[in-house]
Amino acid sequence: MSPLLHSLLPTKQTVSPTQLNESRLMQRITRFSGYPATKKFDIESSLVLLLATPGQTVRLLPSRREPNGGFSHPAHQAIDTNLSHPGFLQHLQTAFARCLPAQP
Repeated sequence: MSPLLHSLLPTKQTVSPTQLNESRLMQRITRFSGYPATKKFDIESSLVLLLATPGQTVRLLPSRREPNGGFSHPAHQAIDTNLSHPGFLQHLQTAFARCLPAQP
């Protein structure tokens, strides 16, 4: 079973890490944000992707720091990055390798 990426986007679609590319990620981020193009993003915009393997639930936990709005999550299920990170896609792929358990 290959690990799948679940994002915070309002969709049930899953994406294999081997299918990730910057264009696809930016399309999804843009669609979710409501902006007509990614150039409207603040260059330091933060992005959190939550991970799960098939059959595993991604849990959102109430945030202690932002009780009226934010969320928290188990650290092993998240990749925190920002859109200005050099080598954005490479950074995500490295983080996937670190966050997801090795498959037998």
